[in-house]
Amino acid sequence: MDYVEKRMAAEAQRPAGAEVASLATPINLLLLSLLALLTYTTFRSKKAVPIPSASSPIVFRTFTPPELVTFSGLNNTPVYLSVRGRVFDVSNGRNF
Repeated sequence: MDYVEKRMAAEAQRPAGAEVASLATPINLLLLSLLALLTYTTFRSKKAVPIPSASSPIVFRTFTPPELVTFSGLNNTPVYLSVRGRVFDVSNGRNF
């Protein structure tokens, strides 16, 4: 038991700084830089995206079959299609 007591006394007198690790380890610096990068990308001001102007609204109108013939897409007129009494503007799919 004499050996154990001597060893305990020697360990008690040894300075405690040897076991305390520094916070500036490479993994801690890497994690800190990653945290800083994520914080920066989260809170930075974002560029304002311009809102596109809305197209002019189409006014509700009742069409007769002879009136719909004029909207066939010829001479840069819009293309209207009627299905069961409902008229649709299909000008965007003109070349389809």
